[in-house]
Amino acid sequence: MNMMFALLDPHPTTPESIVYMLTGFILVIGVLSVLSLMTSAVGLFFVMKEKTKSTQKEVAVSVKSEAPKSATPAKLDDAVLNAVISAAVFAVLEGSYNILSIDAVPTNKDWALEGRKAIFRSHKTK
Repeated sequence: MNMMFALLDPHPTTPESIVYMLTGFILVIGVLSVLSLMTSAVGLFFVMKEKTKSTQKEVAVSVKSEAPKSATPAKLDDAVLNAVISAAVFAVLEGSYNILSIDAVPTNKDWALEGRKAIFRSHKTK
């Protein structure tokens, strides 16, 4: 750092000052341009990824529209329900997984109490 200051004239003339200012300005604009290009490239990556997801969503919507109108979750038997859950896991997690068990959740569950239990379980007792 001291070496750089040693190269600068302690009393620069007006043309030298203008050259220093223009050099600094061009350097700052160049760095900002590179940063702008980098963020645009990252944005383009996410736009392309979102386009591939939107085509997958369109396929899911077309399959959903072909489902029978009379099929409600209450009327589905266990085999169909297992198939639907397996298909949802496959579609959302983008791959095949082994589902070990599917348990029904009680409808009268006190979720606030369950949250408090989870918090207390996370604390270490001595």
